[in-house]
Amino acid sequence: MNTEKTSLQKRLFLFLKQPFFRFVSFFFLFLLVFQWVTHWTLIREPFTYATTWLVHYIIRWFTPSATLQIQEGTFHILAGIDMEIIYECTGVYGIIVLLAGVWATRFPWMEKYKISLIGVVIIYVMNLIRLVTLFLISQKNPKWFPFLHTYFWQLFLIWFVVMVFYLWITQLQKRFPEAFP
Repeated sequence: MNTEKTSLQKRLFLFLKQPFFRFVSFFFLFLLVFQWVTHWTLIREPFTYATTWLVHYIIRWFTPSATLQIQEGTFHILAGIDMEIIYECTGVYGIIVLLAGVWATRFPWMEKYKISLIGVVIIYVMNLIRLVTLFLISQKNPKWFPFLHTYFWQLFLIWFVVMVFYLWITQLQKRFPEAFP
């Protein structure tokens, strides 16, 4: 029994020593942790409100009559169409995926901190652009909303997060070859 336990521990250690499996294991661990933390009410509600307020502020440049309504914890922007912004619309999932990928790597801590800050800002700004264009195009032509919301912007944001991570990792691979197998 004791030798079986030692053998299992040894196999698990060898499994985690392999760079690919180490990355995947830590990636999913960080995904779970970041998902759990970002769903705390203390984070979720202010983040959703801030996103809605910023989108409303930008939309008012193009549609001065746009109004922001908060009803029972939901956020609506009204201007010919009713756009409800929920937590999933804030770009938080793209941010979570990027941060999980970054923190699962073996690169130096300072590099991880830098891309975490820069990546969060870049993805958040891209998501604001997504929400504003989605609103403005849907205001003029509402039949485009399902396609833009469900397919185009979702796929674009996935691609965008992957590209931010890819560009970061390829730059650091040149600077820190020992950290990248």
